[in-house]
Amino acid sequence: INVVPGTDLTPAVLKARASAAGAIAIVTPIAPQVVVAARQNGVTMPIITTLEPNQVAELGSAGNGLYVTSTSQLTSAPLPGIEQMNRELNAYAPGIPRSLFTAGAWLAVHMFADVAKKLKTVNRKTVLAAFQHLKNQYAYDLIPPYTTATKFTAVPGSPDIYNPDFYLQKVEGGKLVAANGGAPS
Repeated sequence: INVVPGTDLTPAVLKARASAAGAIAIVTPIAPQVVVAARQNGVTMPIITTLEPNQVAELGSAGNGLYVTSTSQLTSAPLPGIEQMNRELNAYAPGIPRSLFTAGAWLAVHMFADVAKKLKTVNRKTVLAAFQHLKNQYAYDLIPPYTTATKFTAVPGSPDIYNPDFYLQKVEGGKLVAANGGAPS
C-alpha cells in the first residue's frame, strides 16, 4: 500500500484494515503519521515498523503495542558497552538524542580506534584490509560481535551484509522496551 507524505492516509490504512493480512509492516519516513492514522481508523492488527526512540512520543496512545525493529540494541539497555557510550555522550555531548544515527556514529569511532590500535601502520590500505578480516569484533553491545572475514550468503546477491540480525522492541506506556529479552533475532 503506497502512502504519500502530506496526503490523507485514510484510504491506505482502510485498505490495509480490509486486507486479510495478519499484520501491517510500515516502511516510510512518515511511519508515526501512518500508525496514528491506522489506529484512528480502527486498525487493531499488529503493526511493525522502524522508528527512532524520539519518534515514539509522536504516537501517543496509538503507539501502544506497536512493534519496532532496529539494527541495534536499545541505547537504554543496561549493557556495559552501551553504558560506556552513554557516559561518554553525557560527558562530551550532553543532551544529544540517543538515536540510531548517534549510536552508529559512536560505534564507528570506537570500532575504528579498536582496529587501528592493532595496526603497525594506519593508512587507507591497512585499515581497509583490517576491516575486511574482522572476526567477532566487539561492537560495544550495540550489535552482536561483528565479523567480516566470513561472507554472508543467506540472501543471494547481498555479499556485504555483515550484521543480518535485528532487535525487536515494543512500545509500552510510551516507551520502547526490548522484546525477546533484548536478544537479536
